[in-house]
Amino acid sequence: MTDEEIKIAKEKYKDLEDRKNELELIKNRLSELKENELVKEYLSLSRIIRVGGKILLTDDYLVEKSFGDIAMNTSCENDIYVYMGDASYDYLFTVGSYKVGIKRRVLYKNLETMELVDILLSKKDDFESQHKIVYLKSDSQSQYDKSFEEVRNEFLRDLLTTPQEEAVKKFVMKYNSKE
Repeated sequence: MTDEEIKIAKEKYKDLEDRKNELELIKNRLSELKENELVKEYLSLSRIIRVGGKILLTDDYLVEKSFGDIAMNTSCENDIYVYMGDASYDYLFTVGSYKVGIKRRVLYKNLETMELVDILLSKKDDFESQHKIVYLKSDSQSQYDKSFEEVRNEFLRDLLTTPQEEAVKKFVMKYNSKE
């Protein structure tokens, strides 16, 4: 190693040692606070409203618990799929005397069952003509850029408050999916 490399390592070690000392001070302060009765009460109450890292007071948690295993083991009544992106691209390589190609694929996820469907790009139009498709990525005409879980919870929340047919229609219109 060069002297410069050793110098850099020493500087990094010093920085890490300083950080370690800061963390020791924080750890000691936490130990002190744990003995405070108000802090004990706070920690006890915060455990009550948190389960598995989730706060029990959120709408998403209530929706998730309301549907529970029902949504995971349900039939696909509404035929809504969310476009999840491309899975792979065309590759051409040689194995012995054979040329092997990997076709480009497209992934969709069923909004109700959460089943992931892998379609060849050449079959994309057929698949999309037979199902309701939602695209979550923003474009110049859409304000939406949400995750699958966010839109799924939104859809399930609507199912709790409106008739199914109305919830589906509202969802499809909102995300400009193909009917």
